[in-house]
Amino acid sequence: MSTPHMTKREQQVIELLCQGLANKAIARRLGISDSTVKVHLHHMYLKFGVDNRLALAMKKGRELPPGRQGLIGETRSVHREDLNAASTAINGAHHKAGESSIAQINGEVE
Repeated sequence: MSTPHMTKREQQVIELLCQGLANKAIARRLGISDSTVKVHLHHMYLKFGVDNRLALAMKKGRELPPGRQGLIGETRSVHREDLNAASTAINGAHHKAGESSIAQINGEVE
């Protein structure tokens, strides 16, 4: 499968995306608006057949030089750690809310 054609600006955007920069940081670096970054990303999503920035970075990561490919793996593990921490926090909050509701039902809370 051949690599989709990307404009010079799209190449710049995806390079910064693969470095882990957010849209606003990419916009500042390139001297363009946040909205323009989003337009470039949307075009690349269509070209690569993906629907989010992580999938785009992973697709592009397969084509990055070997020294750069680790970045995508590191990003993936950081996201996984963040998701696990968020999940734990949410589950803890739900558990506490459930205990409170049960106490109210049982008349243990004033």
